[in-house]
Amino acid sequence: MEGLSTIPWSRLDAWGWSFIFVTLALVLTGGWRLYAGEATASASILAEDGNRHYRILIRTMGALSFIFIFGALFSEDGQALLYQLIKPVFKFFKADNSGSFRNENMSLMFSAGLIAQLLAAGILLLLAQTFPGFMHVQPDGNDRKKLNFNRADILRLLGLFATCLCLLAIASILWSFFAQIAASQGQVLPNEIQDVVQLVANWNGPSWVLSILFLSVTVGAPLIEEIGFRGILYPALRDAIPRGWAIALAGLLFGSLHGNLAALLPISVMGAWLCIVRDRFGLGTCILLHAMNNAWTIFWLIAAPEIATKL
Repeated sequence: MEGLSTIPWSRLDAWGWSFIFVTLALVLTGGWRLYAGEATASASILAEDGNRHYRILIRTMGALSFIFIFGALFSEDGQALLYQLIKPVFKFFKADNSGSFRNENMSLMFSAGLIAQLLAAGILLLLAQTFPGFMHVQPDGNDRKKLNFNRADILRLLGLFATCLCLLAIASILWSFFAQIAASQGQVLPNEIQDVVQLVANWNGPSWVLSILFLSVTVGAPLIEEIGFRGILYPALRDAIPRGWAIALAGLLFGSLHGNLAALLPISVMGAWLCIVRDRFGLGTCILLHAMNNAWTIFWLIAAPEIATKL
């Protein structure tokens, strides 16, 4: 969030004002839900059946497997390998001599990323089927509420999404305030926009290439990140350290993954809150909320880029 002073108010069109009013309405709704306690942490976690030592061992193995698989597939070498494997499908694209991706090769880059996300998620799901306890999916808070997606549950899901936006807005405002204080002391903090945000906001390429990125952001990323962080890593941390610390650490690791200091606090807050959602509503709800948030962001970056990149 760069600040209200940087918003080009005089140039806002109908989409820009729509973004402001709809976002404000959802943020206020999310704030009310937080105040009412409808989207807060479960008071306690129910005791799990089975051998505790086996559970700790299998979840530790799961966390290490997630780190290894994620690191292998999303490393520079892993992406280069996937790039070469799918390159025959796009014979009219060429990589430059340094092995990096040119702008005209965006479809290959996005495709490699999407394939890596789905492949990593598939491997982890297969391991979860092979080793019971490898991944934790079901809610286990003392007030757990598994969503069945009837009318009431859809409204509940929308309310949770509003809460997510509210928390992101609060965290963004706090970071902006902190950055201003630091600037007044002569310390200028990075305030760069995330690469994918900048890319979508300034997109002028073919829509079919952008659609690959959209699938990666709204399908691939929620799957692998929620399976890895909320389904595997967070339960492993919760077994090893107090739950509050596990929530905070899982959130911080999630924020750090995105590699953007200006977005570290908002994304970390979102990651921590999704751990709370996992305890109360289950992993599937986390995946849906993550996908909804990413789709929301992409939609407004296309419809109202000038305002969406400021807030």
